[in-house]
Formats: sequence, structure tokens, C-alpha cells
Amino acid sequence: MEFWRLSLSPATLAAQQNKTIVEEAMQTANNAWDENTIELQTTTTNDSIHTYVALPLMYNGYATGVLVLVRIGNPAMAFSVTIWSVLTVFTSLIASTCANMQLIARLQQHLERMDELLEQYTQQLKHSRDVLRTVFDNVPNGLVLLDAQERLLAANTTFCQQIIGQHPRELVGRPYATIWSLFRQRTDVHIAMQETLLTVSPESDRSVTMKQVHCTDGIGQQRWFEVTRHPIIDDTNTIMQYLERWREIIDMQIKNWA
Repeated sequence: MEFWRLSLSPATLAAQQNKTIVEEAMQTANNAWDENTIELQTTTTNDSIHTYVALPLMYNGYATGVLVLVRIGNPAMAFSVTIWSVLTVFTSLIASTCANMQLIARLQQHLERMDELLEQYTQQLKHSRDVLRTVFDNVPNGLVLLDAQERLLAANTTFCQQIIGQHPRELVGRPYATIWSLFRQRTDVHIAMQETLLTVSPESDRSVTMKQVHCTDGIGQQRWFEVTRHPIIDDTNTIMQYLERWREIIDMQIKNWA
């Protein structure tokens, strides 16, 4: 096996004779690739015998490349059964290695693409969140988002600063009952009416509720609010969150309710 070379140096390839060797080796490799079988070719140039062996690199039934062995010299060498067996095992190992390297390269490309998509989606989500937050904070009505246990998840500026009179950081994460308790300590809160408005579904007792609240707001003004709470349910009809709206009622609307 010491007579066989797997590659030729650039200096060796510079000679015209060895350019011919490369061309013949490539032709043998193409034949092996096209036929999906081992190709053995021998040529004679200037009394020198060139022997080429092209072995397809098979992995899971597919050719991933071709390994070409080149021998230059006299006489032409015949392969024994043992050598063929060794070459078969050798090419199988190379084929497996090459296939794994190709797989790693493809996975790396996919990961890079996924990173790009993730970054795009993250930026889109951030932009959408910022837009929604801007709209949320500029709605004239007070808006409150609660979880299923009635713990405050989010509230807009109207509710926090104008109605309750506290910064959102002081309210987020607190139970709604605690917020009401703080609200009552600060001002005289009067619930004028409370009723069930709408049943979410015939199979459920989940309902939208409404109440009218008279209070002194966060800036010291006497105001009336219609407070409507909407349950947010999932496909199993389980309440996941609540959305509560505080809409101011003008005097004309409440004169019959006071």
C-alpha cells in the first residue's frame, strides 16, 4: 500500500504529465460516481503505467463522494482480496466521516438561519409589544389585566395614575383585593350597582359583570365609573385571565342611578 498516494503536491501537479494524471483521475471518479460502483483504470504514458482506483463513498445507500487512489510506476499492480476488503472498510469509514461533516455543516446553516429568524421574530414581537403598550396606555378608559387568581398582570396609565393614584410598579403582581383595600384607605369608594350582564356560553356560568363605582380619583376629583369585567377563557372553557375596563360615566347618565 505504500505505493499508493491519495494526493499530489502542487509542485508535482505543475508538470504537464501530472495534469494529465489529474484529468484521468477525475474521469475515473466521474465514472465511479455515475455508475455507483468501483472503477479501475490503467493507462500508459511515456512508458509509465498509471493506475487509478475510484471508490464511491456510500452512506445509507447514497453516494456522498468518490475516493481516488493513484499509483504511478511499473508494473501495474493487481489487488488481492485482502486489499479489496481493507479498501472497502476504509472507504466506509471515510464515507461516514464525510456524511457526518456534511450533516454538521447543514445543521450549522440551519442554526444560523434559525438565529436570524428568531432575531427577526424577536424584533417584530418587540415592535408589536411597544405599539400595543402605546395604545394600551393612551386609551382614555382604565384597563386592568388580571390572572385567573385575580392578581394584577398589567394596568394602563389611566387606571394606575389617574384612578388609583399609584405608579404601575406598585400595583403589578399584587392581588386585586389588596389594590381595592389600598384604594379604599385613600378615598371613599361607593359601589352603586353591580349586576351580571352576559353569560359567556350556555354550558358555563362564566359571566361578564358590571358595577358602577363612585370615588375620588388619583387627582382628587369626584368621578363615576362603569367597571366591566370580561373573563378570557380557553378552549376548555376555563378562565385564564380577566380584562377589566373602567369607563367614566357623565352626570346625565348616572342621575337616575344615584
